[in-house]
Amino acid sequence: MACGTPVLTSTSSLPELVGNAAVLVDPRDVASIAAGLLRIVTDGPLRDRLRVLGLERAALYDWDVTARATSTVLHAAAR
Repeated sequence: MACGTPVLTSTSSLPELVGNAAVLVDPRDVASIAAGLLRIVTDGPLRDRLRVLGLERAALYDWDVTARATSTVLHAAAR
């Protein structure tokens, strides 16, 4: 997403991460994966929308913020 690449991902734990910026598929269903890939490859407006939404969504995540939050949680758990 951070590179502007349309994303296809599974419906497991990733919907919370990608929001509406990806095509979601059942990771255990080959037909679902194939259909999702086909949508991205053949639907130009969808591809364009996913590029824009993906860049916006990826911008919400910051490694420094994540590292600080992780450090806080780990230090609290160690007490």
